[in-house]
Amino acid sequence: MLQSAAYILCAYLTGMRDCEVQAMQRGCLAISRSEDGLIMRHRVRSVAYKGKSSHGEAADWVTIEPIAKAIDVLERLSFRATSARGLTTLWPVLAAKSVCKDHLSAEIVRQLNRYRDHLNELFGTVNEPVIPNSAKRQALAHYNTAISPHDRMAYRQPSLRHDRRHDPV
Repeated sequence: MLQSAAYILCAYLTGMRDCEVQAMQRGCLAISRSEDGLIMRHRVRSVAYKGKSSHGEAADWVTIEPIAKAIDVLERLSFRATSARGLTTLWPVLAAKSVCKDHLSAEIVRQLNRYRDHLNELFGTVNEPVIPNSAKRQALAHYNTAISPHDRMAYRQPSLRHDRRHDPV
C-alpha cells in the first residue's frame, strides 16, 4: 500500500506522465539551496518521453518536499528487492515470490485498485465509496449515453428565464 501511495504522490505532485514516473531510479532526488540559502529546491531526475525519441531524454522536474519524503520512503522500502535483483529502479515489484517481474510497470494498475479498495473499506460505504470504482463510472457513462440526445440537450440548456436580481436599479 505504501508503494501505491508514493506512486500517486509522485504522479500527482510532479506533473510527470506514468512512463516518466516509472523511469525514476534510485538516487533520482537532488536537493539544493537557493543562492540566499533560504529555499530548498527539490529536483527529480527521470526520463521525459513527450516529443522525444522512443528512448526519451534525461530531464529534471522541480517538485516539493512531500515528493522528497516519498522518494526517501521508496528507496528504503525497495532496498531489499532492488539489491537482491541488481536493479536501480525505484519501482520494483515488492512481492516475495520466486518468479515475478522486476519492474512494477503494468502491475501498478492492480496495486492502485487494491489501494482504492483499501481506502474505500476504511473510509467509505458500499453505496458511497470515497474513491469510485471505474467500472461503476463506466456503467454511469453507459447510462448517460442511453438518454436520448433531445433529453440530454434539455438537461444542458441554461435557463432562459430572466433573473431580476441582476437588473439595474
